[in-house]
Amino acid sequence: MDLDTFLDRAIDRDVRVWSIAGFFEQKDISGGIVPFGGYLFQDRFLGNKIECGELIDGFGRSHVSGYITPDIQFDFVKRYNNNPENNYFNYSFKKEGNLYIGNYIGKGINESIHGNSICVIQSLKR
Repeated sequence: MDLDTFLDRAIDRDVRVWSIAGFFEQKDISGGIVPFGGYLFQDRFLGNKIECGELIDGFGRSHVSGYITPDIQFDFVKRYNNNPENNYFNYSFKKEGNLYIGNYIGKGINESIHGNSICVIQSLKR
């Protein structure tokens, strides 16, 4: 298949692919800022719902689900793979310029944790 056909077929799929990269604040560690990155899948027929995704950071891999209104806001729940029932974090972002700026609150292994977060997200489009 030629490159133009491949691009058209990949981008016109029912699932929109997003990349995400950013930082979150973790006050109890040295430096206090943790980088993360990953991907998200949005079913274009289910509106703004993020069906699934995966992030990775210094604490391990996690799965995410949530909602995105492109260029306005982005909300998701992150659950670490190594302890999904006891490690979950609710993130909420608003778009400001090219960045999504927000915060998170959740339950760590032994305590409630909260902090600031910032990220960029990008979907594949022509």
